[in-house]
Amino acid sequence: MFDLKVWLIALVSMLVLDAFWLGLIQKNYLQSIIERINPTETLKNNLTHPMWTFVVVYLLMSLALTYFVFNDPNKSKRSIYLETLLLAITIYATFDFTMLNLSGGWLMNDAIKDILWGITAFMVTSQIIIMYKGT
Repeated sequence: MFDLKVWLIALVSMLVLDAFWLGLIQKNYLQSIIERINPTETLKNNLTHPMWTFVVVYLLMSLALTYFVFNDPNKSKRSIYLETLLLAITIYATFDFTMLNLSGGWLMNDAIKDILWGITAFMVTSQIIIMYKGT
């Protein structure tokens, strides 16, 4: 069963966590990645991040977590954590290994760091949802 409140908690949690991670903790590192992926001055100076692309990513990730992990109110915490882990690895590893394949500027170090961050963000979000639900 789809729970709209759980989905909104997942969406807001993921947005806040990533804003903190990318906007504060990893800001300089993120800029170095952008410079490696877009090596020419023209691309670096004209790089835009259309807001709708971020919206789609966070809507889909929070929807996937809500629909696939929090679909059964009787699910054990162990199952929730395991399914959250598998979902995070699937989503982030798919992105990161695709980037490794398509971009000479995306490094294995970037992929590992991003996958570990994705796992962390998903697990923290799941813990917030568990606390909200009181399970």
